[in-house]
Amino acid sequence: MPEIAIADHRMNIAKILPLRHQVLRPGHRIAEVSFPEDPNEASRHYGAFDNSGQNIGCLSLFLSVWQEQSTWRLRAMAAGGNRRLAKVADGIEFI
Repeated sequence: MPEIAIADHRMNIAKILPLRHQVLRPGHRIAEVSFPEDPNEASRHYGAFDNSGQNIGCLSLFLSVWQEQSTWRLRAMAAGGNRRLAKVADGIEFI
């Protein structure tokens, strides 16, 4: 398996939207995998990339409220190709 790099910084949604579209809503318009929170400054988008630069995994976190407390909501997590069962996210810490 090729080396995998996990982006440890927030990134622009444009970097991960194509994979989100391909995995979660193939055959639909790309707008159907966009969320209203995507462009918000508080939203966080992360990606995993193989050593060729191909985006192989992604997730988005949106600031939310649960039980009257601020929290992060995980949305639109996707892994491409044969990586769906691979442990591409082991060891990630979200700060």
